[in-house]
Amino acid sequence: MGKFKIVGCPISEFDEMLKSASDVREVEVREARLIPAMKKIDELFLASVFLSSLTLIKEFRAIFSKEIGLSRAGSIRAYTEVSFPKLKVFNENNMKKGPLRIDGMLLQIANGVIRDAALFEMKMGSNELEENQIVAYQNIAREMGIKRLITISNQFVPSPKCCPLNISKVKDVDLYHFSWRNILVMGSILLTDNDLNISDPDQVNIMKEVMAFFRHPYAGISTFDSMGKGWMETVDGIRANSLNKDSVCMVGAIQDWLEEEQDLALKLSDSLGLMIDCNKRQYSVLQERIDAEKKFLFQNRYLESQFKIRNAVSPMTVQADFSTRRIRCIIEVSVPQDKKTAAARLNWLNKQLEGCKQKKALEKEFTRLESKIWLDPVIKGHRATLKEPYSQFEKLLDSTKNYEIKAVRISLEEDLGGKFSQSRKFIEEYEKTVFGFYNCIVQNVKNWEEPAPKMDIKKASPMTQEEVSSESIVVSSKPATEKF
Repeated sequence: MGKFKIVGCPISEFDEMLKSASDVREVEVREARLIPAMKKIDELFLASVFLSSLTLIKEFRAIFSKEIGLSRAGSIRAYTEVSFPKLKVFNENNMKKGPLRIDGMLLQIANGVIRDAALFEMKMGSNELEENQIVAYQNIAREMGIKRLITISNQFVPSPKCCPLNISKVKDVDLYHFSWRNILVMGSILLTDNDLNISDPDQVNIMKEVMAFFRHPYAGISTFDSMGKGWMETVDGIRANSLNKDSVCMVGAIQDWLEEEQDLALKLSDSLGLMIDCNKRQYSVLQERIDAEKKFLFQNRYLESQFKIRNAVSPMTVQADFSTRRIRCIIEVSVPQDKKTAAARLNWLNKQLEGCKQKKALEKEFTRLESKIWLDPVIKGHRATLKEPYSQFEKLLDSTKNYEIKAVRISLEEDLGGKFSQSRKFIEEYEKTVFGFYNCIVQNVKNWEEPAPKMDIKKASPMTQEEVSSESIVVSSKPATEKF
């Protein structure tokens, strides 16, 4: 008899195996329930609510399955307290015969056969993933022919394909990580008025109950709210010019920046009702990005994130400048190329900004930010910056009159001063700045779009010259109209 594998097993045989005597079972599981009968809220409780909600809410399953590359064909089943008694695997302490108990498992079933599967490890509150445990679960997944291991905790990463742990990936097993806040935002988006709405009213109510549970303090789902010691040491070191490329504190500062980047993207997603992408996709693992950001920070003295927002004029770039202790938010707006002068192009943009200021709901906020807004024209064939404060718009008109402007970068610069190095105040001011910039500027400006070419009616006439002449003859041969 061949070795038992999850994927490829007929679901009927899987069900029969679960009914068999415990000493011959290949798998031990408990069916995931939306309201599990457990004594306290722990990882298994969270796993049961989350996995069962995927089976009950079609759109929730779809949005999550897309993130992990799981087919949406057929049906799914969810289980908790999963173990494989006949496997010999490493656990945290020694080599022993199972069962190691895994928090959850999803099975994707089509035509009566398990076509795909995923294992889940959940951590609650301040509990973090453990390297030995994840390595063991990767080995179990490989042995059972399961292609995915998904971890969920309050740890933030820049991308679901990045793991908070610096561990080697196992061949044929894809490793994904989500923060609980990420899961929370997925559900929130489904309840927002957009094209991802849940269609079935009963499923909407289930999703609301699930979200209410996840938002309850007992669920332990947290946000990132404090920069660490490495951040403060890096700020002081850069200002004192005492850092070198191997300074350990920079790693801690970068890790905090990436966690806050992901947390802010999720907060923006929650507010806008759509997923905001902040992933730099050229980095397949977290450590690669940390190394690249460390080199960038040492050379440039600032860190930078990009938030890609659907239908916005451009990605929103956010920089934390350690030298000046400023937060800088930037977008780039295309200006009309059919206007002949630089002044006409800049005035077109200024009209939009004046429109932002005149909106009653934005008037107070825009007035507060106006002195911190800068305009930086992108000049064809000219690398030097002509950047000016928005308050000096007339000066900008004069300095650019002999140039061809392709676009304009609009930026908001907030000087945080001493708050830049304070662990909690930095995050508070950083998020306030980004939300203010988006609310006042980003969502209210648009790019110039080149109009459709105008048709020359005479040249576009489908009639030949002979037909035109014939038509002229016919017209001239018509009798004169009667006089009234």
